[in-house]
Amino acid sequence: MKFPPEILQNIFKEISYFTDLYNCLLVNRYWCTNVLPTLWENPFEKIFWSRNFKIIEIYISCLSPQSKLILQQNGLDRVQLLKEGDKNIPLFNYIMYLRGIDFTILYTATANWIYKIIIEQEKRDRELQQRQQLEKILVEEDSTIENISKISKKYEYLSNTQLIIFQELIKMIVKKSSVQRYKLTIPEGLGSYTYLDCLNEIIPERSHLELLKLTTSNHHLFFSKFKNIFCTIDKLIIKCKEDDDNLSDFLNSLPRIHFLKIRLIDQPMPHLTNALRNLLKVNDDKLTYLWIKQGGSIPLDIFSGCKNLVNLRITDSHLPDARNTTKSFWSLNTLQPFSNGPEYNRLVEFSLSIDARINLHQLSKIISKTNGSLQYLCLKWEIEQDPEHCQLLFDNILKSCPNLIDIFISISPHTIKYLIDFLENLKHLEILEIDSLVKNIDLNDWLPNIGRKVTSRLTLLGFYCKFICNLDEFNQFLNNIPSVSLFDEQFFSVGLELYFHDANVWMGRDKINLLRRYVKIGKIHSNVCGP
Repeated sequence: MKFPPEILQNIFKEISYFTDLYNCLLVNRYWCTNVLPTLWENPFEKIFWSRNFKIIEIYISCLSPQSKLILQQNGLDRVQLLKEGDKNIPLFNYIMYLRGIDFTILYTATANWIYKIIIEQEKRDRELQQRQQLEKILVEEDSTIENISKISKKYEYLSNTQLIIFQELIKMIVKKSSVQRYKLTIPEGLGSYTYLDCLNEIIPERSHLELLKLTTSNHHLFFSKFKNIFCTIDKLIIKCKEDDDNLSDFLNSLPRIHFLKIRLIDQPMPHLTNALRNLLKVNDDKLTYLWIKQGGSIPLDIFSGCKNLVNLRITDSHLPDARNTTKSFWSLNTLQPFSNGPEYNRLVEFSLSIDARINLHQLSKIISKTNGSLQYLCLKWEIEQDPEHCQLLFDNILKSCPNLIDIFISISPHTIKYLIDFLENLKHLEILEIDSLVKNIDLNDWLPNIGRKVTSRLTLLGFYCKFICNLDEFNQFLNNIPSVSLFDEQFFSVGLELYFHDANVWMGRDKINLLRRYVKIGKIHSNVCGP
């Protein structure tokens, strides 16, 4: 019996791997027609980068005869795909399924396709020449860097052809597709932005840009034209490097934004600061996602009026540093603009992960302002905070966050006891992950009690720290964890998952063997991560 198309298409949407979706095409024609909308809604996000030229090839086959003629006249006259014939007609109108496109990915994929057909044409020409001359010479340098360099120099004029292909594809996408999600990701260090110049003439005015991701640079002159095209941005991701006048001018013209992720630097950026301040003034009730990475010169008070945040993250960059010299730009009063801000009655997720001291009284005030809305909480720091306000913080979590589902928290010898309270009082808790502010924290007295308080609702208990615990207490902890009944409400559960980070060395073989014994009887399942 056939599934109704709506059900079958919803199933296909849950499949994330391109190869699995592609295999669904081959089942029968009914499956094929129903998997196409999912497979081709944004194919560049489903296929490996090295194979994205295949998508360009299919899109070029969908071009109108007039567009194909333009490509033939611009350096691709020998490409069989551009010539008339039944073999070059696509089986489906793939463009009609397209819902999102990233301009930069489309442009670079076009370059990959051009590069591919150049190499293939070179091989065919050589083989033909060899047959004509009746020479039996093995050519082994087709894939060498030296040979590729020669081919690239020979076809340098095709860089203009790349722009023309990109332009014709964009025209077709705007005319024939139902694209609702334009994206622009500009890699750091990209030398030329000429491919963006044509958008002003093709993309309709007052279009919607789902994503803009870039590193600030004074070379972004194209933004002066974008003011007439894009009137809204959903997601804005900025890595600060220079005070970008062109980006700032563009942001001043935007009336709406929902998602902002910004990585700051310790360098004055007056133009960008003013642009963000103006942008947030008209978006204080629209911005729902805010992620501020690595504090810097932009004052955080410009974010203090964002009253409808659903997700708030304040983090350090946490980049690997062999010399351990990376310093945090956050200060003791980093959180003051937020603690003095409005009520956060819609805040579902709050993450604070920094390497500096902060005022826990201000943090406690923010948590109390959520009024029970928080479900995900991450409080991670590398150094001991002020013990004077530790109790206030943990008490506020218990009082103001009854609906917490997931907690990641750094503890100290003063605050271990609150883990018991979390397990006992937070009735919706499913994930509890623990880090420590001291090395080899002593859990001999606490671990068995933690095991007693674990409920069947808890699915993951993770330890991201080294801890001291005797074998007997560790065994008691494992024994105290409740077994999952087959008739439990979580029918498909296979027991509590225990996660131990970098534990192969410090945990010891005796405890690992003990874990294996409890895993074998099905009481828990465990992940002991190595260094």
